[in-house]
Parts: sequence; C-alpha cells; structure tokens
Amino acid sequence: MNIQQIINNAATRMKEPAIASVANSASEQSMAYLGSANKVAKSIAVMYNWSNIIIDHEFNTVAGLKDYPLPTDYERLNSTYLYNIDNNLYITSEDADRALASEASKTTTWTSARYRLVRDNISFTVPADQVNKIKFSYVSKDIVKETDGGISYKNIFEKNSDEFLLDDELLTIGIVIDLKQQYGFNYELDLNEFNKRFSMLTENDKGGYILSDSDTYRPSPFQYPNDYQPVCNGGI
Repeated sequence: MNIQQIINNAATRMKEPAIASVANSASEQSMAYLGSANKVAKSIAVMYNWSNIIIDHEFNTVAGLKDYPLPTDYERLNSTYLYNIDNNLYITSEDADRALASEASKTTTWTSARYRLVRDNISFTVPADQVNKIKFSYVSKDIVKETDGGISYKNIFEKNSDEFLLDDELLTIGIVIDLKQQYGFNYELDLNEFNKRFSMLTENDKGGYILSDSDTYRPSPFQYPNDYQPVCNGGI
C-alpha cells in the first residue's frame, strides 16, 4: 500500500473527503495529512527495534586507526556490542557494565579495546592493531521505500507512490489519532486500537527482541487524557 492509499484510508476514518494527491499539493488538507504521516511514521520507527529495518553492517579495521564512519542511514545500534568476525570475539561499549567490560577485554582483538559513538563515527578507545572484519547490526532511519523510477530508500514520504516499510495499518491509525488530537476530537478508541495492534506486531516480530543500548520499547507518541483509563495499554 502506498502513502496515497494510507492517507485516504485515514481520511475516510476521519469522515473527510479523499485527497487527489498528497504530494506536490498546496491544499491545507493534503499538507496536514502528509505532515502527520511523516511525524507518526518516525515515531512508530523508534518505538521498537523492528526487524525489517535492522541491517547488518561490516567494515574492516585499519592498523593504527581508531575512527570508522557509521552508515549514512544509521539511526541507532541494535546491540550493545560489536562482533569481530575474524577472531569470533566481542567488543563492548565504553559505558557497558564494568564487570562485563572487564571480562570482555580479556578476549578483545586488541588490548582493552572498547568502542564509543562519536558524532557519525564508531571510535575505538585504542587504535586497531591489525586488519579485522567487524560486524554490528543497527536500526535504519530509512523507513520509506521509493518505487518511482527504481527502488530506493529514504526517511520521509514525498511521492504518492512511496511505501512505508513498517505496518500500514498502524500508520493509518496513528495518523487518525494525531489529527484528532490536533482537532480536539476524542481519540480514545483509536488509541486502544493502536496499542492492541502495536502489541500484536511486536509479539510477532521476533527479530526485534535484540535490545539496543536503551530499552526495546520507546515512549508512545500518543497519550491518554488524564481522566481516561485505557482498556488495553499494550506495549506502550
């Protein structure tokens, strides 16, 4: 399903007219829906380590070099360690648990090597002592597939034919909630529906159970009103 269809499904639920084109339109309705879609899509992407936007990345160390660039679509790590393929060993982060780091440092490729993230780089605490192949998995920020003129990936909806790499129905419900919040409409039932679907999706998404440096679940972009008791709070 493309973003044009997703947005028009949301418009139907909002009891608003269909939008002829969500891209390259100056209409207030089109801009409101497209802006909501981009905001909600990014929120959904950071709520969980979804397996279909987790990517394995490999690079080779260079003797004497400490800093190595992260992939251009890097959003966050999907694990707390790097894996040295050549030596079948793990390298922990600089802020890892001291006991774990102490144990891991006994078997790292180079003495006491650990890593930290600095700007757009992975930086080792000491330079590499030789060429080694390092592997890690990360969550990509490119959550949109563009199919117009060939397949490519990006992090924002721009064309009617763009597709969401995560769940279309979750995005549709999220757009409805976001717009109802903006309009001051009641969205309690929609939020229950969102949470139930989120829980179902995360339970089935086994690849996402690998923890990143922070908790697997991120804060929901939507909150219940203070005077409302949810029927189902799901994983949010």
